[in-house]
Amino acid sequence: MPDELDRELLRRFVQGDQDAFESLFRQFESEVYHWILRIVRNASSAEDILIETFWRAYRGRAGFDSSRSFGCPSPKLWEY
Repeated sequence: MPDELDRELLRRFVQGDQDAFESLFRQFESEVYHWILRIVRNASSAEDILIETFWRAYRGRAGFDSSRSFGCPSPKLWEY
């Protein structure tokens, strides 16, 4: 995805745009799932963790720095 489209999608995500969140989920779902699966080695657990990860990202979106890549969240996003 080109940088300017990526930034626009992230800006919309931070503002609470559900369609932007769904686009980001679809874009990163497979990569994140396989990364988690390599760690936990259990498909069911990996699916649960994937959903929890994106849910936390959505809930913490106000702390997300939209000038950065979705793959590089601001530290505040993951503080729980």
